[in-house]
Amino acid sequence: MLGETQKLADAKEFGLKIKACKDVVQSDDFAVVARLESFITGLGLEDALQRATIYEDNGADVILCHSKKETAEDIEAFMAKWKGNVPVIIVPTTYIDTPVSHFENLGVSGVSGVIWANHQLRSSTLAMQRVCRDLAQNHSIKDSPMVSVKEIFRLQEQDKLNEDEKNYEL
Repeated sequence: MLGETQKLADAKEFGLKIKACKDVVQSDDFAVVARLESFITGLGLEDALQRATIYEDNGADVILCHSKKETAEDIEAFMAKWKGNVPVIIVPTTYIDTPVSHFENLGVSGVSGVIWANHQLRSSTLAMQRVCRDLAQNHSIKDSPMVSVKEIFRLQEQDKLNEDEKNYEL
């Protein structure tokens, strides 16, 4: 299975890389997020817990726990046993049927954050495919779902861009 043959760096070595990053941080606005690949590579819960502990001990500010399963069982298992003090964030790329509220109640303090990494891209791709299909089949996009051009201008703050542009005209 894809990913299961991926070899991870030694956990202690990786922990030292995190420590090296933290040793040179010059701003409180900088955070080291340590991503766990234990579930992705098939190494399992005990490896994830061991790595997370090592990463936290070496200064990681956040643990990112990731899984490719279509259910949240890996995240649930991790959060049930994780005793660390740093926040845990997740990326529910494949377990989209689990409500976000479920993660708030896991473990001692719940999942601290969720990254919706590619969900907007995936949903916009579906809309683009529909527009292309409508155009190919109906030779029209009149009934295709889309926002107005005015909305695009609002989102990109076109009025502000026009004002700013005046500062650089000849």
